[in-house]
Amino acid sequence: MMEEIRNTTSQVNCLALLAHNPSITELAEHLSGKYLGNVATAGVLTLTADIQHWHDINSPWQLQDFDYPKRLPSN
Repeated sequence: MMEEIRNTTSQVNCLALLAHNPSITELAEHLSGKYLGNVATAGVLTLTADIQHWHDINSPWQLQDFDYPKRLPSN
């Protein structure tokens, strides 16, 4: 996934990745520097970075949001 991100054109301002575990958890932990343990099924992470080009992926990323269905109250 890192290679796909690096190869994204600079014209793209927002990138969405869909993946299974353990890949998505490992990517999110690597980019954010935070231990997440496990991105649950249907989990959504939002990460941001102040970069000009996607190949600058090794710049610091900030975890903005991490949500998943089991966090929602059940009816």
